[in-house]
Amino acid sequence: TGLLAKLSGKDASMLLAKAGKLAGGVDYAFLAKQPEMLGGRPNPFISAGSYEFTCAAHHVRLAESWEVFSEARASGKSRRRLREKEKRLANRHGTVEYMLVEDRKERARLIEQLVGWKVAQLKARGDRVPFDDIVAREFFRHLGAGDDGAGRVRLYALKCGGRPVAMALCLAGGKRLVYYLCGYDAGDTSRMSPGLLLLTNMLRIAHEDGFALFDFSNGDEEYKDRWADGEERIMVSGRAFTPLGMAGLACERARLELIRAIKSDDRVLGLARRAIRLRRGAA
Repeated sequence: TGLLAKLSGKDASMLLAKAGKLAGGVDYAFLAKQPEMLGGRPNPFISAGSYEFTCAAHHVRLAESWEVFSEARASGKSRRRLREKEKRLANRHGTVEYMLVEDRKERARLIEQLVGWKVAQLKARGDRVPFDDIVAREFFRHLGAGDDGAGRVRLYALKCGGRPVAMALCLAGGKRLVYYLCGYDAGDTSRMSPGLLLLTNMLRIAHEDGFALFDFSNGDEEYKDRWADGEERIMVSGRAFTPLGMAGLACERARLELIRAIKSDDRVLGLARRAIRLRRGAA
């Protein structure tokens, strides 16, 4: 926070230029998914000409108690349906347990399993898969090897009959709990909405643990509409160092605007996802 307080837009621009030189020379720097605020201050890397990313970040402010919050955010009918799904899950697949995974070795193993779930889900849907490379997997391996228990990295799990059927990887900082990566087993248990059951339980735990804000992070998934009461713009910025870099930034913006247009039309989005699945199948 102290460094950010001293960093101006000019300083940020100079840092980008220096980084480009250290990398051996680049035509442009492209910074996607930039938060408008960093440490409670305007992000110095957002410069004139920046524009909004193709989605926003969403959050919900927590209430004084879970009871007050749940009654305000979900109808009695919705809460009853979740209890019925939880009961069916237990009857068909074994004892239902919600837990914070505290053992370091188990957490590392389950995070790897969670990433595998997410990769398979995104591929099946025809979406971009940002977690299926060596760098991403090394990042998650590092998270799994971190501190034990309720530290900054927290893995929550819904187990049924002793096996995980839904998991969520969260990052804790101050009074904010960030819902970073979630996934569920695509088998028979998926019919009972294990991801939603786990999320609901996590919101309860967040209240009990004294968090003031639950951050759903970026993405405009429909389930966030049920809970979120606020959003934050995500910005895209960049700096060209050469004439070729100016053309490169223009292409980056054109690509994002195309993605924005595709996402705005459900029919076109469905066709795009189908084309991606067909291409992956051919590969």
